[in-house]
Amino acid sequence: TTGSTNNSGSIASTVIAADADHFSIGTYAGTGANATIGHGLTAAPEFVNVKQLNSTASWSALIPAIGNSNAIFLNINNAATSVGTAYWQNTDPTSSVFSIGTDNGVNASSSTYLFQCFRSVPGLCKVGTYIGNGSATAPPYVSVGFKPSWVMIKKTSGTSNWHLYDTARSLNNEVDDQLLADFPSAETTGSEELDILADGFKIRTADGGINTSAGTYIYLAMADIASGAGLCPIYGR
Repeated sequence: TTGSTNNSGSIASTVIAADADHFSIGTYAGTGANATIGHGLTAAPEFVNVKQLNSTASWSALIPAIGNSNAIFLNINNAATSVGTAYWQNTDPTSSVFSIGTDNGVNASSSTYLFQCFRSVPGLCKVGTYIGNGSATAPPYVSVGFKPSWVMIKKTSGTSNWHLYDTARSLNNEVDDQLLADFPSAETTGSEELDILADGFKIRTADGGINTSAGTYIYLAMADIASGAGLCPIYGR
């Protein structure tokens, strides 16, 4: 499908939403003025990625859990950055729209943008945060309510890569075959290991990338097909 026109926002968008209502993807044309964009889900997304398609601008992420005056960038390893109203108008997404400001990264006049929205759906998708403790012997355990097949973790309180884990490449615990969203290197078996469990994941390292003492981390976890009742982790089909 090519998507459907969504007129919920002040700028019309073209959106495809997953049947399970945990993920949508769409496009819109920027105007350079404060605006809202219809995201196509039936509840507020907890993770929004926006990319300007005709420039080298970064992927800009809105994650309400770390503050709607902050942005974090998928293709670089920076901590969450205060951007004031320029990106998200200091406004959380609603059940129908997310807000964009006037920064070129999200809303340059006549530019085309791609967006991706994720929200937590029991048994299928979970967006959340955890606090590191810096311990390799008693590290954090994160309950998501299902067995993940794919997990992305990023430290928001400091510099760190975006770590991607999955059960297709790492068939057994500890899971340590990593890809880095912000870096073009081949997969690595670094020191940032975790275990995939029936209802979440457990960190297995004191490495600062995923477990600095008092560090704040965001994660996006997608379900194992079996625990997702036969739903494909991304497209819900």
